[in-house]
Amino acid sequence: MMLLRRLAGPLLSVAMLCLALWALHLLAREVNYHQVRRYVQGISHERLLLAVLLTTLGYAVMTLYDRFALASIGRQLPWRRVSLISFISYAFSNAVGMSLLVSGSIRYRFYIQSGLSTTEVARVVLFCTLSFWLGLLALTGVTLLLVPLPPELPLAAFGLPMGVLLTLLPLAWLAGGLIRHPLRLWRWRVSLPSPATGLRQILVGAFDWGLAAAVLYVLMPNELNNGFGHFLAIFVIAQIIGLV
Repeated sequence: MMLLRRLAGPLLSVAMLCLALWALHLLAREVNYHQVRRYVQGISHERLLLAVLLTTLGYAVMTLYDRFALASIGRQLPWRRVSLISFISYAFSNAVGMSLLVSGSIRYRFYIQSGLSTTEVARVVLFCTLSFWLGLLALTGVTLLLVPLPPELPLAAFGLPMGVLLTLLPLAWLAGGLIRHPLRLWRWRVSLPSPATGLRQILVGAFDWGLAAAVLYVLMPNELNNGFGHFLAIFVIAQIIGLV
């Protein structure tokens, strides 16, 4: 049993690496390397530099998920360690998919070593996952309210109703924070975060998704540029459908 526990960490790391390589293989299967190289060579150095800066900023924002999650359960860890754990978990989950399973497993291994209990790790993972979705829903809803979808898209006629619905969900989360007593769900008692904590969840998630969209937008061909608003609307809807 002791040998199995010692081997579990390295085996998990190798498994995650194999999953990442397999995902990259599937993504690159229909991509011609020479076409990509010619296109990248045609992009100005300024746009490439901007894309790199936005990517770096995006990963910096991702560390706030874990930082805010730890603050919500009253735990403090060194900033560098939190940033490393967050970076590794999102690097693998973004490449492999199945973010709740992949990033949750990685967080569990690192945070258990850092002294957190199983329950505390579960609360951190839940906090990060909710922030991830609340930010996406809020950004999608507000974008659909402000930017009409192109009429040729399948869901264009439902853009405004979807925008209202998706915006109401994060607002309901904020309003729920005003309830002081825990809510009872079947056997469990759930305490919703304060409005301030809920707002931080929504903002960090929305900022994260906005930066991800901005990176792709900067690298888009000029002939497909219909404005960042239209691009953002299509991007966030595609992300929701893909994640679901």
